[in-house]
Amino acid sequence: MISAGVACAELPPELPPMTPLPLAPGPVTGGTIKGDPAAGIVPVRELIEANRRDEDIPMAEPIPGETATPSAPDESIPNAEPIPGETHLQLPPQGSPSIPPSAFSPVPVPQHETRVAILGYHDFSRTLPATEMRMNTDTFRAQMQALKTAGVPIITMKDFLDWKLGDKQLPAKCVLITIDDGWKSVYTDAYPILREMKIPFTVFPYTKFITGRGSAMSREQIQEMLNNGATLGSHSVSHLYPRSWRAAQRKGTQAVLDLAAREIGESRKILQERFPGSDVEAYCYPGGFVLPEMITKAEEAGFRAAFTVIPRKVTKDTDRWRIHRYMVFGKDPKTFTRAVNFNTPSAPETPSPAPAGHEQGLGSYP
Repeated sequence: MISAGVACAELPPELPPMTPLPLAPGPVTGGTIKGDPAAGIVPVRELIEANRRDEDIPMAEPIPGETATPSAPDESIPNAEPIPGETHLQLPPQGSPSIPPSAFSPVPVPQHETRVAILGYHDFSRTLPATEMRMNTDTFRAQMQALKTAGVPIITMKDFLDWKLGDKQLPAKCVLITIDDGWKSVYTDAYPILREMKIPFTVFPYTKFITGRGSAMSREQIQEMLNNGATLGSHSVSHLYPRSWRAAQRKGTQAVLDLAAREIGESRKILQERFPGSDVEAYCYPGGFVLPEMITKAEEAGFRAAFTVIPRKVTKDTDRWRIHRYMVFGKDPKTFTRAVNFNTPSAPETPSPAPAGHEQGLGSYP
């Protein structure tokens, strides 16, 4: 329910600051990525699209606030599942459920009949305008209420991992809630809603952002959530973007392994030291960017699975090191609708490791 290692002295160029950088007064265009990388503003959709196109992305800490001009809401997302006709779940109009609770059954089924929709969130606010990373708190409440009203089985990370990697059986249609980065609004806005509705969730903070200063959550706030049923995962040490990983690639395989050991492996050690007794078993790739060496170090560090940003349902056959997630953008509620639409069966998956040296980002892994 509630998650992050770097190498030789020359790598990476520089780490993000311990506290959020100030927002720029407005969007600035630079290279192929819109926004102002120097001020830490890299729109999420731009990041995802650049990953897909294999472009360099400036290293920047994700910052709440204004982003560059967002893409059109209906812009297609690589590998996204279609929304055919009626969906099984939509936000309830004026608080009324759109479907009867019987549409989702809590009865466990054989493992290969289960599909899990994993929702990914970032930041929340009741007063600031919604952005791709920041969701209006009332919208988040409406989405969680829709899940509860419809009787959707909402599982814990332990449930998920025990099903994915073990013998546990789950209902045919399940949802898992994850929240990335470690924004303070997770504690002030999202957590009260999730606790009130008794919804389990996982937080994936990156360790350099657990400061309690500015818009970052403190160790005490995260611990309180853990004490009340949340799960802790890792989102790395520094939230590096692909530019830093590609810089390491140019130096050779060992440089990437060293970087992964510090960003991924060290993150788990840090979290376990700061939060004794927590089972930090899940890793979340910043930006969904994956390299084979990152998987190697994640497994060596003791993680059981790793999560990306490819919007598809998870099946028993999904590669455990490239677990799919639907990133729910604050300005695009259709992602939520797509995620909880279970009408169309997922295509069968045949997990296979990426060829050595092959990079994985959104759109490059089916």
